[in-house]
Order: sequence, then structure tokens, then C-alpha cells
Amino acid sequence: MLEKLQPHTVKLYELNKKNYHIRQVPAKELIVGSRFDLWAKLFYAYHRKTDPELAKSVYLSHILAFNPDGKEPGREDKTSADDFLDVFDALLNYFEKHDFDSTISLVPVSSEGVILDGSHRTSALAYYNKSVTIAQFEDVQPVCIFDYQYFLKRGLPVTVADQIVESSPRFSDELFVACLWPKMGTDKEKAFALQLIENQFDVLYVKKRKMSLKGLSRFMYEIYKHQDWVGDDNNDYAGAKTKATLCFSSNAMVHFVVFKAKDLEKVLLLKSKVREHYHLEKHALHI
Repeated sequence: MLEKLQPHTVKLYELNKKNYHIRQVPAKELIVGSRFDLWAKLFYAYHRKTDPELAKSVYLSHILAFNPDGKEPGREDKTSADDFLDVFDALLNYFEKHDFDSTISLVPVSSEGVILDGSHRTSALAYYNKSVTIAQFEDVQPVCIFDYQYFLKRGLPVTVADQIVESSPRFSDELFVACLWPKMGTDKEKAFALQLIENQFDVLYVKKRKMSLKGLSRFMYEIYKHQDWVGDDNNDYAGAKTKATLCFSSNAMVHFVVFKAKDLEKVLLLKSKVREHYHLEKHALHI
């Protein structure tokens, strides 16, 4: 079985000493927040034919943050950034017409199901809603958490990270956005809610930005405009302004947390726990 894995990966994780089991799963199940690079590759797959320059720019930005020298350890076919593009294009073209062949290769994953190698194969298969055969190793964890913070620290521009996340709902119907309103307090005071979300769910992205009361009022209208109480131009959007005022404070900071969740009831329970902790009723957050 090990001959179907990259020798570099086997050596790095000492997989020859680990127990494993093999199974087939939908590739989309492997698209998680702790592998932010997978979302970047999906972005490329989606945009490569309609906006090739944008697709290439975003893809190469994340590759060079991952591999600054443009090379992948243990791969003779990836010795430049353009090689990465060529190999990925070939995979996308192949998997558009073919399924994954487990007699040729397998995708190794950690004990918790996070891929250890095979990000391009996994992304291509996920893009086409196909399955992949994984080798799940016991007592093995990734050498690093390759989440959005990892890439930002390694030079991925925030604007590029934003583009990747903005595109993410195209590839998963399990994404939620928690908006933590200014009324919850400072970063320190919001730590409880942020930690609660991180402990219970797979977090893809966290972003914060200041909003004026006017800006927050407009945002309130956008997210609640399907409800009559927000008002309209006949009453100057009075309901949205009232809601914004109740959620606003002098720090003016809104935190946005993008996370994956399969269980809506669990999300609703999270919302209840946060509201109970901050004693703000419905003015603490919106999901």
C-alpha cells in the first residue's frame, strides 16, 4: 500500500510504522478550514476558464506562500510555480472525465481526517463532486496547521485571502457566518465567543472590521431585508437603524467568523450559549 503514497510523505510521518484503514469518501468531506490551501485550489478550478488571470494570480499567491522557492519536496515535476499550474491543470482535465483510481494512488489523511498529502487531487475531485480513496492513519497528526493564519503569516495578501473566502460558498453548503456585534465588547471580551466557535466547529476564516453606526445600519438592512420590521425608504429604514443602535458600541468592531457545520441544531445551541454568556438577548450576534 505504501508504494501508492509519496515517499517524502511516508518518511516525514513514518507511515511505515503506523496502522491505517482504507475507505472511500466524498472528496468534499476533506475540504476543511485547517487546509486553507484547498479552498484556494477550488477558487482556481472555478475561475481558470472564465477569468484565467485572476485564477492564476490567486493560485500562485497561495503556492508561493506555501513553497516560496516554487518547488515541492519529493516531486521532480514541480520545480517551478508554472509546473504547479501545469500539473494541476492536467489533474482537473483528467478528473473532469475520470474517477479516482485507487490502484494508482491513495490520499493519506490524519487520524482526524485531515489530508497529509494530495491537496491537488483532493481539490480537483471535490470540484467535480467525486469520491477519493483515503488511507487514514492512526495516531498521526499534520506537521502543521495550514489554516488561513498560516498563509497570512507567510505573506499571502489579505485581499487574496478575502477573495478565496468570498468564493467558498460555491464549494460547500455547510458554511455559516457568525457576525459578532460591537455590543459584545473588545477583542478580549469577545474571546469567549470566538473560542466557543473554534472549539465546536471547523473555522475557515476570521475577519474583523470597524463599522460606523450608519454602516452597521446599512448592513443590518442587507441581512434582514427579507423581514418587514427593517423598514424601507418610506420610513428611512427605521427598523434596521434601531437594530444597529442596539448592537453598536464605541469600539465599532464587527467580527466575522466563517465556519463549517453539518448540524443546524448545534449552530442554534451555540447562538443560545453566546447570548446567555453576554446577557445581550438578540443583540450579541447574528449567524
